Amino acid sequence: MRRDYIINILTVIIIFFFILPTEGQNNLQLLTKPNLKVLDLGNSYTNDITVNLPALVNNMNVDVSDMCLYKVILPNARFKDWYDLINGDYSRQNIQYDIVKIIGGLTADTEVGSFNSLDNTTFLHLLSSNEWDLIIIHQQSAYAPYFDSWCGEGIGGKLNELLSMLRELQPQASFGTYLVHSYSDDYSYNDEGSSCLRWQLISNSVKKMTEDYDIDFVLPYGTAIENLRRSSLNNEKDLTRDGSHLALGLSRYTGACCYYEALLAPRTHVSMMGNNYRLSFEETSTTFISVTDENAPIAQEAVRLAMEDWYHCVNPEDPTDVAEKYIAFKDSIAKTICLSNWDNDGDGLFSEDEAAEVEDIGTVFKGDMELKSFKELSYFTNLKEIPESAFEGCEHLNSIIIPKNVSKIGPSAFNLCYLLEEVSMPEKLIEIDDKAFYACVNLKGLTIPNNLERLGEKAFYYCNSIQEITLPGTLSFVGEQALNSKSLKTVYNEGTVPLSIASNTFSENTYSDGKLLVPFGTGQCYEEALGWSNFNSKEEAITPKYETITIPDNEGNGNGYTTYSSLFGLDFSDVTGDDFKAYIIDGYDTSINEVTTKKVYEVPANTGLLIHGKAGKYKVHTSDSESITTNMLVGVPLPTMVYQSEYNYTNLLLSRKDGEIGFQTLMSDDVIGPHKAYLRIPTSTLSSIQANFTGIHFDDDTSAIRVTNSLEADDFYYTLSGVRISHPKRGLYIRQGRKVVAKK
Repeated sequence: MRRDYIINILTVIIIFFFILPTEGQNNLQLLTKPNLKVLDLGNSYTNDITVNLPALVNNMNVDVSDMCLYKVILPNARFKDWYDLINGDYSRQNIQYDIVKIIGGLTADTEVGSFNSLDNTTFLHLLSSNEWDLIIIHQQSAYAPYFDSWCGEGIGGKLNELLSMLRELQPQASFGTYLVHSYSDDYSYNDEGSSCLRWQLISNSVKKMTEDYDIDFVLPYGTAIENLRRSSLNNEKDLTRDGSHLALGLSRYTGACCYYEALLAPRTHVSMMGNNYRLSFEETSTTFISVTDENAPIAQEAVRLAMEDWYHCVNPEDPTDVAEKYIAFKDSIAKTICLSNWDNDGDGLFSEDEAAEVEDIGTVFKGDMELKSFKELSYFTNLKEIPESAFEGCEHLNSIIIPKNVSKIGPSAFNLCYLLEEVSMPEKLIEIDDKAFYACVNLKGLTIPNNLERLGEKAFYYCNSIQEITLPGTLSFVGEQALNSKSLKTVYNEGTVPLSIASNTFSENTYSDGKLLVPFGTGQCYEEALGWSNFNSKEEAITPKYETITIPDNEGNGNGYTTYSSLFGLDFSDVTGDDFKAYIIDGYDTSINEVTTKKVYEVPANTGLLIHGKAGKYKVHTSDSESITTNMLVGVPLPTMVYQSEYNYTNLLLSRKDGEIGFQTLMSDDVIGPHKAYLRIPTSTLSSIQANFTGIHFDDDTSAIRVTNSLEADDFYYTLSGVRISHPKRGLYIRQGRKVVAKK
């Protein structure tokens, strides 16, 4: 007795760790529920995988008395057909549907047999007079790969309406679906020409359904069949009897094993692995494949692998033989061009691996007047740049996805793509070059990536469908006429310091009728900044989601120090570690001539900070933080005139001298900022120990840095309102703390 108990427990553990899927997980609480009632609304594919299920259950001698499984078979049923049948509006009239009890000791309140679809009374009684725990639905094979069709008004649609109706009739029920098998390679209705590619589309659709519709149960028998097709057991009909339906014998046996493993193994604690149920036929053909001691274990392993991972195809005879993932193109022109240039194995299919090997697409798409969609470009994950003129003149191109690792879109890359409406850009994008989207007159809904640094001249010139745009605070250059689009009405600029831009960066329409929204506290700067002051309407309305802090390599070893301050509170929790540390200076000890630091993880607006870490750029989230009481660092989030001394304090800046990083006293009054901080120490304190420098003691034993008495010059020019200018034009500016006149 105890031995049997231990064996049962071990069986449960084995099922949990080795049978149940790692990607996707059926609801065990549902499947182990007492008195489980399951209703399967299916079609001929349901018959294929359930016809041998009762015999398999009997062969394994498991107890299914506390459950029942019924199926309703409606030939060629799509989601819409079930919806119409419930509504009594089934267009394919005079079709027989069958209600059948498959297994179980429980009985549902229903008639069994064949019924005419003109009268849905029996079917409605089945739905309304029983409390089903699990209702299984699946899409017809013709529409199974194409998820977009499942939810529309077409003949393959109505998934939303069907589920809503079933949930209203059966509010206690959970819902499941099949991952059905795909057609054979040579089947006339296999538009993909590949069973594996079609199965991949089906699995993508099922995955989308489970994510969007609260699905608790997936029966991945189609993955089991596709696994078996990779083995030595596959044949010229890809284990079907007619290109569509499963072959009798082995294929149906595999489907039954998968149904058992998904639905019954969790409650019986007995896996189908090792079962000795066999089927034999006198005739041997693609239609009849006997189940033998030799091929049954391979089929069982195909099922086990499918249950382990619903969405990957693996050879059950060789686990290292994993099916390539092929790309399903929506646009035949894109497919033709990709195959002619990068089909490395010449199999007439283009895989994700082949796409990932491409490092340069050149200009093979340039000027193609038939190309309409190329979202599959996203699979070209080794691309770092969209080269110059790559899609120039593709006048009918409507949508495209830029791969995730692209950091630059080259000059004229999408120039004159008149019908381009949708472009998805990756977060790694830092540069959009000159005329990249010139005259893309239908481009709209544009989202500029958060890390963009450079926007070239005329980058979005004459893109007259763009009405709103957000410019990230990371931008350091915007070229002339870059956003000269007469339809642009709203510009969100997250930069806390205005960039110097030309007065024709935006169109006259945008300047006169549009609105510029800027971060809180920066309105006066934008009122006086060249190119931004042209806006008739400006408003402080933005709290940036994050700011970018750059740590320079000023230690010479890949690490560095900098000071920083922001108009907004900052939260360092996502970046704090060995590579990034933020400090305030909270005290000064005259006996050892050192200031002391305190590591901080969140600070309020305008806090002066000392940052140390690995050289690079770090995205720091803004926050609403409470004030810090003691900090000798004074924040300068906007350019500000800082004096050598003021109010009995001496001011010092972080700088570099004689190869060392150190705080140094100012040699003269100077404009400091933006996003900087300076150290303020009482003049009497420094004088009492006759010191013009001080060491710093870090609370985490970081090597000390020193304070000295000289400052390297800042060679930038600033407007009288504090806006930094790299290349001043004619006018009056501040340079190194003094007013100067630029005459050029």
